[in-house]
Amino acid sequence: MEFARRSRYDGVIATQGPLILARSFSIRIEAMRRLVLALGLLLSAQAAEADATRGLPVDLELVLALDASASMDAEERAIERAGFAAAFRDPAVLRAIRSGPLGRIGVACFAWGGDTEQRVLVAWTLIDGPAAAAAVASAIDGARIVRMRRGTAFGGALRFAGALLAASPFEGRRAVVNITSDGIQNVGSALAPARAGLIEAGVTINGMPILDGLGTAGSAGRQAWNATLLGFFEGSVIGGPAAFIEPAGGAEDLVAAVRRKLLREIGEPALVAEGPGRWSRR
Repeated sequence: MEFARRSRYDGVIATQGPLILARSFSIRIEAMRRLVLALGLLLSAQAAEADATRGLPVDLELVLALDASASMDAEERAIERAGFAAAFRDPAVLRAIRSGPLGRIGVACFAWGGDTEQRVLVAWTLIDGPAAAAAVASAIDGARIVRMRRGTAFGGALRFAGALLAASPFEGRRAVVNITSDGIQNVGSALAPARAGLIEAGVTINGMPILDGLGTAGSAGRQAWNATLLGFFEGSVIGGPAAFIEPAGGAEDLVAAVRRKLLREIGEPALVAEGPGRWSRR
């Protein structure tokens, strides 16, 4: 038999329920208003910062493309991230940045995997001293890079890097894409057109192949894979003025390799002429 259980609070709810609901709704509206206001202030501050740097000449516009594809496990992704973070805290890298004609560079960083799998880790940021470099290092260090499981698409990564460069607020004397991977193109749209478009615009594409990829068993297998990986980077990835590869001898060498690579990229190549506008933004 069904019956209605009465509570000593029924009368209170009946008389004061609408008032309680109204107060609750009012509190939520106020919380939302404060959140919108805080977000508006944050966006205004970011817009003001972007306006302050828009068109600012820099020695280098540097895009870092970090491999987060399925072939990179969690430990390798963490080491990759730590390598770039450590490099921006390195006094030698800071000296290289400050020794340029303008003493500042612009940096953006993203993770990539499949053809449409890209995630910005660090939006365009000016590095003009230790504090700014440390902020970039902390942002890279603290970024959560989830494994992207739709293959390794260099073409998609280079197209995304080109879009980042086109949207850069800076005016660089040089532009460099620094792409890291332990694999070769195995999915996605063609790599060659994306590469050619960047090279035609005067952008340098440098590569850092991470050797010993795919866990191939045996010394002969590793050597064969490493040769394939190096050949792919040299023949199909890098290009443009003073392009080079900086191989990392496995995850254990990644931190040192990143430092070597950034020092070489930030340093002024002999063949780059003086003056701004050395590459064509499209």
